[in-house]
Amino acid sequence: MEENDIERIDRFLRGEMDKAETQAFEQALSENPELQKKMKIQQELVSYIDLMGDQEVLANIRKAEDTYRSRKAGTIKKMSWLRPALIAASLALLLFVGWWFLMPSSEPDVLYASFYQPYELSFSSRDGGNAETLLAANAAYNAQDYAQALQAFERLPVDLQTSKVKLAMGISHMELSSFGSALSLFDQIIELQDPLFLDQALWYKGLCLLKQERLDEASTVFQEVVNNANSIFNQEASRLLKRLK
Repeated sequence: MEENDIERIDRFLRGEMDKAETQAFEQALSENPELQKKMKIQQELVSYIDLMGDQEVLANIRKAEDTYRSRKAGTIKKMSWLRPALIAASLALLLFVGWWFLMPSSEPDVLYASFYQPYELSFSSRDGGNAETLLAANAAYNAQDYAQALQAFERLPVDLQTSKVKLAMGISHMELSSFGSALSLFDQIIELQDPLFLDQALWYKGLCLLKQERLDEASTVFQEVVNNANSIFNQEASRLLKRLK
């Protein structure tokens, strides 16, 4: 990751940005898939460390240390020029892990940025009538032009707005920060108990509630996902719940 991105993510997660900087960063995060990936990498590292536990992390560090020291003297001498860089990199990693342990890990915006990703969907003429409109919506959705996708989906007759279409519309609303509209669409899918898209609707509903800081409601929805061992979001929901507690 570029140094600039590291610094920005670091300052954002540590709450060191003022209100204007925070809003600018959140806007950049919502518009920049690459920045989202970088944020997720850092979040995944923390989740991994949380799951392993402090003692196991320390044990692994010591094991790596022992392995390094057990290298033949000749090999170490040959790589002596590299040791300052390795030490610097190790210190940077330890500092990074250190402040992660000290910072609160349950900030709703941070969790949302870590766990949210738009759901991959693809539509074809076989998904219903109005093939031209549906294909236009599909192209816009996959190009991440969510405003255009939403307009196209909304041009479809109500009877052709299937659970799949509603899911795409809901995610498009999330991308446009219209979380109330997204929730309404996910609730429609949940009410229908459509087995093909129920898991997705519950997961994204929980994320909408999380973004709105309705944490008790979000926890209830994520727990429902966890209770379904066959849910495609079971493990992610379990990890998120642990971070919320």
